[in-house]
Amino acid sequence: MEKKTNLTWIYLMRDYRTGFIKIGKSDKPAYREKTLQAQVPLIEILEAWFVHPREETILHREFKPWRLRGEWFDLTYFHIQGIHNYFDGAPRLLVPDTHFNEALFDARRDTTWLHNSESIAMSAAKRSGLSF
Repeated sequence: MEKKTNLTWIYLMRDYRTGFIKIGKSDKPAYREKTLQAQVPLIEILEAWFVHPREETILHREFKPWRLRGEWFDLTYFHIQGIHNYFDGAPRLLVPDTHFNEALFDARRDTTWLHNSESIAMSAAKRSGLSF
């Protein structure tokens, strides 16, 4: 009989199309990553820690001003580094530390498509006589 633990994996995943970060929990974060990649192939685990499940709620509350929808947040490198430091000493999933290089983090955050699509939508709206 397997003993049930009160701990779970709290993870950060990044959607490289948008740069947005998912703060979630799972008993199997690698499996969760694969299920999300089936929908969006450019999602990758940044970090995961084996901690009490309430830590997810704490992070969601702490980063509420940056919440986009559900468990997705618009976090900066410094937010990620702060979370990394917060869980210092907790057992963690081994993932490459290159994600915590500020230059790489910012370089991978390509939001050009967002600005371009917004400009296209605004131009079309103006041609149609709509205003914002």
